[in-house]
Amino acid sequence: MGPATTLNEAMNDWRWHLPIDEIEIVDTDCLGSVIFRNADKALMILDVVSAEVRPYPRPEVDSLAGLSHLTVTLETQGLILGSGQCYGLKPHAIFKKYTSENLYLASLPEYISFMGAFHRQIKDLPDSATIRFKVAHEPPNNALTTEN
Repeated sequence: MGPATTLNEAMNDWRWHLPIDEIEIVDTDCLGSVIFRNADKALMILDVVSAEVRPYPRPEVDSLAGLSHLTVTLETQGLILGSGQCYGLKPHAIFKKYTSENLYLASLPEYISFMGAFHRQIKDLPDSATIRFKVAHEPPNNALTTEN
């Protein structure tokens, strides 16, 4: 199976965490977070970096205006978003700061898909676990290994 090419395909990698057949994607942000309506029509957000799903109230929409400042800063450093792209954290920088050294321009569907698969594979690990990435052209079902 090749990389996800649509947001709906990308969300398949979040089935372990969300009832994706019951959601309607509304929008995304520059960091790949997915804003959606759940079965109850409540507006929610999936933060793909933390794997957190939470309500998306109006005050949060206003706080995300700060993302435009981040975008401007990154664009002056050469990271200019194109259509269908988001800022992806490089594997060594997952859970670190959003700086140009830690980010790359990612295909939005591929990044959302990757982060869903990543979080599925680490969901049961303790916070202190060490993760080793295995790079492959076609990711195998379990592309991450852990060290104790």
